Amino acid sequence: MIDVCRVFTSIVLSASLGVISSYASATEQPLAEAKEKAGTKEEKPANKKVIGDPIVAKIGASKVIRRSEVLRTVQDLPAATRQQMSEDKIFKAVLDRLVRSYLLTEAAKKAGIEKDPTFQKALEANKSELLSRFFLMQEVQVKLTKAALEARYKRFVTEFPKELEHHLFHILVKDEATAKAVITDLERGGNFDALARDKSIAPSREKSGDEGYVMKSMLPPQFSDELGKLKQGEFTKTPIKTDMGYHVIKVTDARDAVPPKLEEIQQALQSLLFQEEALKLVKKLESQKKVERFNEDGTPVAEESKAK
Repeated sequence: MIDVCRVFTSIVLSASLGVISSYASATEQPLAEAKEKAGTKEEKPANKKVIGDPIVAKIGASKVIRRSEVLRTVQDLPAATRQQMSEDKIFKAVLDRLVRSYLLTEAAKKAGIEKDPTFQKALEANKSELLSRFFLMQEVQVKLTKAALEARYKRFVTEFPKELEHHLFHILVKDEATAKAVITDLERGGNFDALARDKSIAPSREKSGDEGYVMKSMLPPQFSDELGKLKQGEFTKTPIKTDMGYHVIKVTDARDAVPPKLEEIQQALQSLLFQEEALKLVKKLESQKKVERFNEDGTPVAEESKAK
Protein backbone atom coordinates (compact mmCIF):
# COMPACT_ATOMS: atom_id res chain seq x y z
CA MET A 1 0.00 0.00 0.00
CA ILE A 2 1.29 3.46 -0.83
CA ASP A 3 2.09 5.77 2.09
CA VAL A 4 0.13 8.85 0.98
CA CYS A 5 1.82 11.18 3.45
CA ARG A 6 5.31 10.16 2.36
CA VAL A 7 4.64 10.53 -1.34
CA PHE A 8 2.80 13.82 -0.91
CA THR A 9 5.68 15.16 1.20
CA SER A 10 8.19 14.08 -1.44
CA ILE A 11 6.21 15.96 -4.09
CA VAL A 12 6.24 19.12 -1.98
CA LEU A 13 9.92 18.74 -1.16
CA SER A 14 10.83 18.18 -4.78
CA ALA A 15 9.16 21.42 -5.74
CA SER A 16 10.80 23.26 -2.84
CA LEU A 17 14.25 22.02 -3.73
CA GLY A 18 13.77 23.16 -7.31
CA VAL A 19 13.89 19.64 -8.73
CA ILE A 20 11.62 17.33 -10.72
CA SER A 21 8.14 17.40 -9.20
CA SER A 22 6.52 14.35 -10.72
CA TYR A 23 7.44 10.68 -11.05
CA ALA A 24 6.92 10.61 -14.81
CA SER A 25 9.18 13.60 -15.50
CA ALA A 26 12.12 11.61 -14.14
CA THR A 27 11.92 9.41 -17.21
CA GLU A 28 12.92 12.04 -19.78
CA GLN A 29 15.51 10.68 -22.19
CA PRO A 30 16.45 7.70 -19.99
CA LEU A 31 18.08 5.79 -22.82
CA ALA A 32 20.20 8.75 -23.86
CA GLU A 33 21.41 9.12 -20.27
CA ALA A 34 22.07 5.39 -20.06
CA LYS A 35 24.18 5.39 -23.22
CA GLU A 36 26.07 8.43 -22.04
CA LYS A 37 26.93 6.68 -18.78
CA ALA A 38 27.88 3.40 -20.47
CA GLY A 39 31.06 1.95 -19.10
CA THR A 40 31.03 4.11 -15.95
CA LYS A 41 30.21 3.20 -12.39
CA GLU A 42 29.07 5.66 -9.77
CA GLU A 43 30.84 5.51 -6.45
CA LYS A 44 28.73 6.35 -3.44
CA PRO A 45 30.04 6.98 0.05
CA ALA A 46 29.32 4.28 2.58
CA ASN A 47 26.28 4.85 4.79
CA LYS A 48 27.04 6.22 8.22
CA LYS A 49 26.67 3.82 11.14
CA VAL A 50 23.96 5.24 13.35
CA ILE A 51 22.57 3.36 16.31
CA GLY A 52 18.79 3.33 16.67
CA ASP A 53 16.57 6.08 15.33
CA PRO A 54 17.80 9.31 16.93
CA ILE A 55 15.86 12.57 17.08
CA VAL A 56 17.36 15.00 14.57
CA ALA A 57 15.10 17.98 15.28
CA LYS A 58 12.80 19.25 18.03
CA ILE A 59 10.12 21.86 17.40
CA GLY A 60 8.49 23.35 20.44
CA ALA A 61 7.55 21.07 23.29
CA SER A 62 5.82 18.28 21.42
CA LYS A 63 7.06 17.85 17.84
CA VAL A 64 10.12 15.73 17.09
CA ILE A 65 11.60 14.61 13.76
CA ARG A 66 13.57 11.39 13.74
CA ARG A 67 16.33 10.34 11.39
CA SER A 68 14.14 7.64 9.81
CA GLU A 69 11.56 10.24 8.72
CA VAL A 70 14.22 12.27 6.93
CA LEU A 71 15.70 9.17 5.26
CA ARG A 72 12.26 8.01 4.06
CA THR A 73 11.62 11.41 2.53
CA VAL A 74 15.04 11.46 0.89
CA GLN A 75 14.39 8.02 -0.58
CA ASP A 76 11.11 9.22 -2.08
CA LEU A 77 12.87 11.98 -4.03
CA PRO A 78 13.75 11.29 -7.69
CA ALA A 79 17.08 9.52 -8.17
CA ALA A 80 18.39 12.44 -10.22
CA THR A 81 17.90 14.71 -7.23
CA ARG A 82 19.70 12.40 -4.82
CA GLN A 83 22.68 12.23 -7.16
CA GLN A 84 23.08 16.01 -7.35
CA MET A 85 24.24 16.45 -3.75
CA SER A 86 26.24 14.56 -1.16
CA GLU A 87 24.32 12.49 1.40
CA ASP A 88 25.13 14.98 4.17
CA LYS A 89 23.93 17.98 2.18
CA ILE A 90 20.69 16.40 1.00
CA PHE A 91 19.97 15.14 4.55
CA LYS A 92 20.36 18.66 5.93
CA ALA A 93 18.33 20.19 3.09
CA VAL A 94 15.45 17.75 3.59
CA LEU A 95 15.54 18.19 7.36
CA ASP A 96 15.36 21.98 6.92
CA ARG A 97 12.37 21.59 4.61
CA LEU A 98 10.57 19.26 7.03
CA VAL A 99 11.08 21.73 9.87
CA ARG A 100 9.92 24.70 7.80
CA SER A 101 6.99 22.74 6.41
CA TYR A 102 5.81 21.89 9.92
CA LEU A 103 6.19 25.47 11.14
CA LEU A 104 4.33 26.87 8.15
CA THR A 105 1.58 24.24 8.38
CA GLU A 106 0.97 24.98 12.05
CA ALA A 107 0.93 28.72 11.38
CA ALA A 108 -1.49 28.21 8.49
CA LYS A 109 -3.86 26.19 10.68
CA LYS A 110 -3.87 28.88 13.35
CA ALA A 111 -4.58 31.48 10.68
CA GLY A 112 -7.60 29.50 9.52
CA ILE A 113 -6.22 28.85 6.02
CA GLU A 114 -7.89 25.42 5.91
CA LYS A 115 -11.30 27.11 5.85
CA ASP A 116 -10.31 29.71 3.27
CA PRO A 117 -12.43 29.29 0.09
CA THR A 118 -9.44 29.86 -2.18
CA PHE A 119 -7.48 27.13 -0.37
CA GLN A 120 -10.43 24.74 -0.60
CA LYS A 121 -10.64 25.31 -4.36
CA ALA A 122 -6.91 24.74 -4.79
CA LEU A 123 -7.11 21.59 -2.67
CA GLU A 124 -9.94 20.21 -4.77
CA ALA A 125 -8.12 21.08 -7.99
CA ASN A 126 -5.00 19.20 -6.85
CA LYS A 127 -6.99 16.22 -5.64
CA SER A 128 -7.56 14.96 -9.19
CA GLU A 129 -3.85 15.19 -10.04
CA LEU A 130 -2.81 13.41 -6.85
CA LEU A 131 -5.39 10.66 -7.33
CA SER A 132 -4.18 10.00 -10.88
CA ARG A 133 -0.54 9.84 -9.75
CA PHE A 134 -1.26 7.46 -6.90
CA PHE A 135 -3.39 5.26 -9.14
CA LEU A 136 -0.62 5.11 -11.75
CA MET A 137 2.00 4.19 -9.15
CA GLN A 138 -0.24 1.56 -7.58
CA GLU A 139 -1.27 -0.05 -10.88
CA VAL A 140 2.02 0.15 -12.74
CA GLN A 141 4.56 -0.49 -10.00
CA VAL A 142 3.48 -4.14 -9.66
CA LYS A 143 4.33 -4.70 -13.33
CA LEU A 144 7.94 -3.64 -12.92
CA THR A 145 9.14 -7.15 -12.18
CA LYS A 146 12.61 -8.55 -12.67
CA ALA A 147 11.37 -10.53 -15.68
CA ALA A 148 9.84 -7.42 -17.25
CA LEU A 149 13.05 -5.48 -16.70
CA GLU A 150 15.17 -8.23 -18.26
CA ALA A 151 12.84 -8.41 -21.26
CA ARG A 152 13.04 -4.63 -21.72
CA TYR A 153 16.83 -4.82 -21.52
CA LYS A 154 16.92 -7.45 -24.29
CA ARG A 155 14.87 -5.11 -26.45
CA PHE A 156 17.20 -2.25 -25.58
CA VAL A 157 20.21 -4.30 -26.70
CA THR A 158 18.46 -5.23 -29.96
CA GLU A 159 17.68 -1.57 -30.68
CA PHE A 160 21.11 -0.30 -29.62
CA PRO A 161 22.68 1.84 -32.40
CA LYS A 162 25.18 0.12 -34.67
CA GLU A 163 27.92 2.71 -34.75
CA LEU A 164 31.46 3.37 -33.65
CA GLU A 165 32.36 4.69 -30.23
CA HIS A 166 35.65 6.45 -29.58
CA HIS A 167 37.86 6.45 -26.51
CA LEU A 168 38.21 10.17 -25.82
CA PHE A 169 40.57 12.19 -23.70
CA HIS A 170 39.50 15.75 -23.08
CA ILE A 171 40.86 19.07 -21.85
CA LEU A 172 38.45 21.96 -21.21
CA VAL A 173 39.66 25.51 -20.51
CA LYS A 174 37.90 28.85 -20.23
CA ASP A 175 39.59 30.84 -22.99
CA GLU A 176 40.99 30.28 -26.47
CA ALA A 177 44.48 31.49 -25.60
CA THR A 178 44.86 28.81 -22.93
CA ALA A 179 43.55 26.15 -25.31
CA LYS A 180 46.06 27.19 -27.97
CA ALA A 181 48.86 27.07 -25.40
CA VAL A 182 47.81 23.52 -24.47
CA ILE A 183 47.91 22.49 -28.13
CA THR A 184 51.38 24.06 -28.52
CA ASP A 185 52.61 22.07 -25.49
CA LEU A 186 51.21 18.87 -27.00
CA GLU A 187 52.87 19.56 -30.35
CA ARG A 188 56.17 19.94 -28.51
CA GLY A 189 55.74 16.52 -26.93
CA GLY A 190 53.84 17.48 -23.81
CA ASN A 191 51.98 14.79 -21.88
CA PHE A 192 48.21 14.96 -22.46
CA ASP A 193 47.38 13.30 -19.12
CA ALA A 194 49.51 15.76 -17.16
CA LEU A 195 48.13 18.76 -19.03
CA ALA A 196 44.57 17.57 -18.40
CA ARG A 197 45.22 17.28 -14.66
CA ASP A 198 46.91 20.67 -14.58
CA LYS A 199 44.83 22.78 -16.98
CA SER A 200 41.40 21.21 -17.50
CA ILE A 201 38.33 22.47 -15.64
CA ALA A 202 36.23 19.46 -16.68
CA PRO A 203 35.33 16.78 -14.08
CA SER A 204 37.44 14.30 -16.05
CA ARG A 205 40.60 16.14 -15.00
CA GLU A 206 40.71 13.79 -12.01
CA LYS A 207 41.05 10.91 -14.50
CA SER A 208 43.68 12.65 -16.63
CA GLY A 209 40.98 13.78 -19.05
CA ASP A 210 39.71 10.26 -19.73
CA GLU A 211 36.06 10.40 -20.84
CA GLY A 212 35.88 6.69 -21.66
CA TYR A 213 34.22 5.31 -24.78
CA VAL A 214 31.63 7.70 -26.21
CA MET A 215 29.41 7.30 -29.26
CA LYS A 216 29.63 10.02 -31.88
CA SER A 217 25.89 10.58 -31.79
CA MET A 218 26.09 11.44 -28.07
CA LEU A 219 28.57 14.26 -28.61
CA PRO A 220 28.00 17.93 -29.49
CA PRO A 221 28.17 18.59 -33.25
CA GLN A 222 31.45 20.46 -32.83
CA PHE A 223 33.03 17.31 -31.37
CA SER A 224 31.58 14.82 -33.83
CA ASP A 225 32.80 16.91 -36.77
CA GLU A 226 36.38 16.72 -35.49
CA LEU A 227 36.24 13.00 -34.71
CA GLY A 228 36.14 12.10 -38.39
CA LYS A 229 39.45 13.89 -38.91
CA LEU A 230 41.38 12.26 -36.07
CA LYS A 231 43.30 9.01 -36.20
CA GLN A 232 44.17 6.97 -33.14
CA GLY A 233 46.57 8.88 -30.90
CA GLU A 234 45.93 12.24 -32.59
CA PHE A 235 44.59 15.38 -30.93
CA THR A 236 42.79 18.43 -32.31
CA LYS A 237 45.10 21.10 -33.71
CA THR A 238 42.64 23.94 -33.13
CA PRO A 239 40.44 24.55 -30.06
CA ILE A 240 36.80 23.46 -30.22
CA LYS A 241 34.48 26.16 -28.92
CA THR A 242 31.22 25.36 -27.10
CA ASP A 243 29.12 27.17 -24.50
CA MET A 244 31.26 25.54 -21.78
CA GLY A 245 34.55 26.93 -23.08
CA TYR A 246 37.34 25.71 -25.34
CA HIS A 247 38.14 22.03 -25.76
CA VAL A 248 41.10 19.93 -26.88
CA ILE A 249 40.31 16.27 -27.52
CA LYS A 250 42.40 13.21 -28.25
CA VAL A 251 41.26 9.85 -29.66
CA THR A 252 43.09 6.70 -28.59
CA ASP A 253 40.80 3.95 -29.88
CA ALA A 254 37.60 3.22 -31.82
CA ARG A 255 35.36 0.17 -31.68
CA ASP A 256 31.81 -0.95 -32.38
CA ALA A 257 29.52 0.50 -29.76
CA VAL A 258 28.91 -1.88 -26.87
CA PRO A 259 25.57 -1.73 -25.02
CA PRO A 260 25.93 -0.99 -21.28
CA LYS A 261 25.28 -3.85 -18.90
CA LEU A 262 21.86 -4.18 -17.28
CA GLU A 263 23.12 -3.15 -13.85
CA GLU A 264 24.59 0.02 -15.33
CA ILE A 265 21.26 1.26 -16.71
CA GLN A 266 18.80 -0.54 -14.45
CA GLN A 267 17.45 2.65 -12.90
CA ALA A 268 16.94 4.33 -16.27
CA LEU A 269 15.24 1.23 -17.68
CA GLN A 270 12.92 1.03 -14.68
CA SER A 271 11.86 4.62 -15.32
CA LEU A 272 11.36 3.93 -19.01
CA LEU A 273 9.38 0.77 -18.26
CA PHE A 274 7.16 2.70 -15.85
CA GLN A 275 6.52 5.31 -18.53
CA GLU A 276 5.65 2.68 -21.14
CA GLU A 277 3.35 0.74 -18.83
CA ALA A 278 1.64 3.95 -17.73
CA LEU A 279 0.98 4.86 -21.36
CA LYS A 280 -0.52 1.42 -22.00
CA LEU A 281 -2.84 1.86 -19.03
CA VAL A 282 -3.98 5.30 -20.20
CA LYS A 283 -4.66 4.01 -23.72
CA LYS A 284 -6.64 1.10 -22.28
CA LEU A 285 -8.78 3.49 -20.24
CA GLU A 286 -9.32 5.71 -23.30
CA SER A 287 -10.48 2.70 -25.31
CA GLN A 288 -13.14 1.95 -22.70
CA LYS A 289 -14.68 5.42 -22.95
CA LYS A 290 -15.51 7.51 -25.97
CA VAL A 291 -13.04 10.41 -25.89
CA GLU A 292 -13.58 13.33 -28.22
CA ARG A 293 -11.09 16.17 -28.52
CA PHE A 294 -11.68 19.55 -30.11
CA ASN A 295 -9.58 22.52 -31.18
CA GLU A 296 -9.27 25.56 -28.94
CA ASP A 297 -12.14 27.26 -30.81
CA GLY A 298 -14.40 24.22 -30.38
CA THR A 299 -14.12 23.00 -33.97
CA PRO A 300 -13.49 19.29 -34.73
CA VAL A 301 -9.88 18.10 -34.73
CA ALA A 302 -8.53 17.16 -38.17
CA GLU A 303 -8.15 13.43 -38.80
CA GLU A 304 -4.35 13.61 -39.15
CA SER A 305 -4.14 15.34 -35.76
CA LYS A 306 -6.28 12.63 -34.15
CA ALA A 307 -3.89 9.98 -35.43
CA LYS A 308 -1.06 11.62 -33.54
